[in-house]
Amino acid sequence: MTLARGCLDGKILRFDLSTADVRKEPAYSYTHRFLGGRGVNHWLMLNEMKPGISPFNPDSMMVFGTGALCGTPAPASGRLNISGPNTLTGGIGSASAGGLFAPELRFAGFDNIVITGRASRPSYILINDDHVTLRDAKHIWGKNTWETQDAIRKELALDGVQTVVIGPAGENLVNLACIVASPARVAGRCGLGAVMGSKNLKAIAVKGSGRISLHDEKRFNRIADELFRKINNSKVLQRTKEFGTVKASVPTRPVKNYQDEFISPEESKDIHHEVFKAGYEREKYSCCFNCPINCGRVYEVTDGDYRGTKSRKLEANTISDFGPKLGITDPAAIIKLQSLCDQYGLDIDNTAGVIGWAMECYQRGIISKSDTDGLDLRWGNHRAVTALVSNLAHRVGFGDVLSMGCKKASEIIGRQSEKYCLHVKGQELMEAIRSPKAWALGVVVSERGGGHTRGAPLSDLKSVTSEIGERLWGVPEASDPTLYRGKAKIVLYYERFHSILDSLGICALTSNWSDPCLPDPNDYAGLLCAGTGIDFTSDDLMVIGEQIHTLGKAFNIIHAGFSRIDDYPPERFMTEAISSGPFKGQLLKKDDWDKMLDEYYALHNWDKQTGWCTRESLNRINLREVANILEKDGKLIC
Repeated sequence: MTLARGCLDGKILRFDLSTADVRKEPAYSYTHRFLGGRGVNHWLMLNEMKPGISPFNPDSMMVFGTGALCGTPAPASGRLNISGPNTLTGGIGSASAGGLFAPELRFAGFDNIVITGRASRPSYILINDDHVTLRDAKHIWGKNTWETQDAIRKELALDGVQTVVIGPAGENLVNLACIVASPARVAGRCGLGAVMGSKNLKAIAVKGSGRISLHDEKRFNRIADELFRKINNSKVLQRTKEFGTVKASVPTRPVKNYQDEFISPEESKDIHHEVFKAGYEREKYSCCFNCPINCGRVYEVTDGDYRGTKSRKLEANTISDFGPKLGITDPAAIIKLQSLCDQYGLDIDNTAGVIGWAMECYQRGIISKSDTDGLDLRWGNHRAVTALVSNLAHRVGFGDVLSMGCKKASEIIGRQSEKYCLHVKGQELMEAIRSPKAWALGVVVSERGGGHTRGAPLSDLKSVTSEIGERLWGVPEASDPTLYRGKAKIVLYYERFHSILDSLGICALTSNWSDPCLPDPNDYAGLLCAGTGIDFTSDDLMVIGEQIHTLGKAFNIIHAGFSRIDDYPPERFMTEAISSGPFKGQLLKKDDWDKMLDEYYALHNWDKQTGWCTRESLNRINLREVANILEKDGKLIC
């Protein structure tokens, strides 16, 4: 029988793998306050995971969360958010993925899944509407992510079943392991695939037959149609529709582990987005529920060393990570590396980051072939890199060292190798950050350990008029990437907005993060009102966004002890300027960074000396419970 449930009326599924105990509870008290997704995930993590528990301890927890608009007619409303302990930073681990798992979970009646304990043997969870079982996964343990998805679908024979799975990297507790959602979308960063592997949990499969009911369906569809119009009229997203996400308008890219941030058109001509489209693209698909962009692509190599290789996606990150960062200019090799990471269940940013560190150490004579199992790690040697990716996923030889991430690997190697480990809070950096100051600030203060999807604006990487800058953020000079002034305001805006999008289940690429003409908080407040019958304003949403961001901040303070010192970029970016290209001479000046950071803390009403939350800041946004948690731990600024 098909059942209907409201936007905020799902259930939370709690599964203790140690005992196979299953509990279900109403989600409303959580979703009414934090909407869903990342918001509910982080509230549960902060309140229920005790400090001092390592990520691989059975008492650690993971939370899989959908969003309040997930599975509705809203555009791109299919994102899944996953939270857990971060294997690289010790703080909050948080990742988001497209695919169809999140809507299917909602159709089964659940908004969140809380996983605790450790199964006694390799297992996977099956959710078939309200019926939840733990199944044996011994026969699929060791299989890659693609093989695992296919095997589960064949075994269950449930039409439309959706999965989240780990590969060999997660099984082997590689700190860089990710979680792959069907059909080919990845919840990357933070090592959450390894946390899942430590629990002997190979996969979760879900099939639902319900639907999401809307308070005012006509009004909801009218607003959704207007949002579709905005998306279809966006020139930025028209380019994304044509090329997928391999096309990105970025002024700088990491070159040879950030020794520079400019690669000339001549040097990059073989890895231009048009090369991938013309020579390798075979198929387009939509990665997210109800999305009009179709940014997903299938690529295939038909000749050369990597003939027969297929990849179910490439991202702009892929080109930067495995291209200039490692000195690789062979497009087929880049497709191969993306394919390997997806099948092994490895995050591409972390993997390329630690390999970039190793290649620079090799360049400088800190390590040699005697350390690398005979691999020649010269820049551009893609054959050595492909071998190293396999070794890393299986923790073989030098790959075992790299599997820990560059911060821990550099501590093992020593010999001043830590100078070339470019990380934030312990997690490898992907982004080039010397010239765009707002982008840099958003990346560095990200609570999950470096990353551009938690507050770093795309706005200062394209032309934004002074009128738009003033209207959206109160910063008329927003379009000048090199200015520090006012950039903290933009970061604060997108921290709140990204928190909301992650809690609604909406893809950020379809919001005004990509293009100022795209849907904004006011648009999503209208959808939420029509969907729930509750009066939400854009201001209400942004306050909720501030609450959600602060939950991750508080988790970091308690579990990792992060403070102001952890909100600085790696030293290289403050001492070595860009040496070529249009932004030659740009770096991050410490005095100016301090002023920008002071402004950022002041906007949050956090303590400038420590970077910690104050009681006043938490009371202002109705998080008095969080103030009590921090006070009990001796980490509240009164």
